[in-house]
Amino acid sequence: MKSPYEKILREKAEEQIKKLKKEKIDSSIIDNQWEEYCVTLELKNKGKESGKIKIYYSPNRNNFKYVNQISDKSIKETALQIQTGNSDLNIYNDKGYEIDVDGSFQNGKTSYGAIIRKEGKVIKKLSGIVSVRDVDGSRQIAGELQAVIESVNWCLKKSITDVTIYYDYAGIENWARGRWMAKKNITKQYAMFMNKAGLKIEWHKIKSHTGVYWNEEADKLAINALTSKT
Repeated sequence: MKSPYEKILREKAEEQIKKLKKEKIDSSIIDNQWEEYCVTLELKNKGKESGKIKIYYSPNRNNFKYVNQISDKSIKETALQIQTGNSDLNIYNDKGYEIDVDGSFQNGKTSYGAIIRKEGKVIKKLSGIVSVRDVDGSRQIAGELQAVIESVNWCLKKSITDVTIYYDYAGIENWARGRWMAKKNITKQYAMFMNKAGLKIEWHKIKSHTGVYWNEEADKLAINALTSKT
């Protein structure tokens, strides 16, 4: 099925193909995998299949989202650099403990996802469902906050004292640092928890759905938790 947005998606795909080619990465549109809002690129590195990139178009927001399914780690960073225009490529220090958090809301369910790394290597993935009572009508925001709470609790159990947290919703840092007034019970509880935790946190705000790798992976964890039967 070809998309009603084929022209827009094809233009974006061809733009990516040209940029990838400059980096000596071959790519092409997979013609039998068109979706209404999505085009898929197949990647090859030195003649070997290296994965796929899905490009999603949002007509309401008039923007694009990239979902990377790249198996060849040697080209993954280059692909991300092209997608983000270099703006977010170097946000990760790969030093100490770094955490990406995200939340999701679909069909009345809220979930969270977090990826904890040490010196750039994943050491723990956290995800799950937030109870309706705890969500308190805040939808995805509850998932974002729960991702931080679960991560902080894990760090405290491991006697970790310093972390860097990457997030895409401003309230995560602002409620934790008392910059925003917590009005709902969920934000009051979050602010109180973070104030008592005693964990030294360096906060980094990033733009959501811009291809920042670990942010996208945390988002996937949250989304997968919504459909998991375990």
